[in-house]
Amino acid sequence: FRDFREGQCHAINHSAKTVDAWKSLAVGTEEHDDWSENDSYFATMTASSWYSETCETYEIILAKEHTSAKKESMCWEMSEESANGVDLGLTATRCTEWTAPADSFLWYLKVEPKEVSYITYPPTSSPTIAPTHSPTAPLTASPTPPPTPTSEFALKTCSKKKKVSIYKFCIEGDCDIGAEGEHRLKLDGQWLWGGFRDFREGECHAINHSAKTVDAWKSLAVGTEEHDDWSENDSYFATMTASSWYSETCETYEIILA
Repeated sequence: FRDFREGQCHAINHSAKTVDAWKSLAVGTEEHDDWSENDSYFATMTASSWYSETCETYEIILAKEHTSAKKESMCWEMSEESANGVDLGLTATRCTEWTAPADSFLWYLKVEPKEVSYITYPPTSSPTIAPTHSPTAPLTASPTPPPTPTSEFALKTCSKKKKVSIYKFCIEGDCDIGAEGEHRLKLDGQWLWGGFRDFREGECHAINHSAKTVDAWKSLAVGTEEHDDWSENDSYFATMTASSWYSETCETYEIILA
């Protein structure tokens, strides 16, 4: 833990994280208490709220109230030309039109492309060379060369089945006594690992496991079993019909299920 004075902004230095364009983005803080359980807060943005295809660097400010309401809000700041792909809905507004909540944690995020490349286009015309005169030669027939293709076209296809994985698990609020819960997670009717693992409440946690292959016609279910020492274990699951989660796209996409 590090000390941060309240009512102030503090400069943060760390190595940037590389995030895929389809992913939601979460930030958080755990506050150390000597007299009680530590308090944890996190805030999250969908990909359509934070991601832009621009090659310019831009800023996002994300707020999480540390009052009983614990509401989230955010704003972004970039030029009009760079705003391509940003969802200007209820969750994302320009910082010039946004007021930060009075009692809140504020995260200032710098977003920049991982790498930038340049495409060089050939000139549209070439210099004209004046013809030179030579003695007239007898005309001879020559084969017509095949036309030169002007562009290449490729059709992208992919399997009807999907590889599905849980890459992040978040616990919002206090789901039991204590600051941590012991959970084991389930996807498509299968446990991701044997036994239980500790997950701190009020935080998001990265999950690594082998993806499951799911047919296009199947409903999809996720779940967790929470271990209790004093009573029967608590179990929760949520399900989506095929029409709710499946898309024929060949691109990677994200679903958040609560």
